[in-house]
Amino acid sequence: NRKPSIRESKRKESGEMFIRKHVYFYGRVQGVGFRWRAVQTAKDLHLTGWVRNMYNGNVEMEVQGNSVMIESSVSGITF
Repeated sequence: NRKPSIRESKRKESGEMFIRKHVYFYGRVQGVGFRWRAVQTAKDLHLTGWVRNMYNGNVEMEVQGNSVMIESSVSGITF
């Protein structure tokens, strides 16, 4: 069970609202292709950011883009 913990910030660029979210995933998220899935999902949705393993076994992600696409990305990787 992968559960996210989310922080967000907002800014407007070229008339469009962009959101940056810092997300921590915990549960079984290392050694199962979770980061690869997170990166592929973000690329498919034209989002930017990064994702990395943490020493405590969790995964940390920062993602930026349209708020609807970010929600879709987080939902898509927390099956």
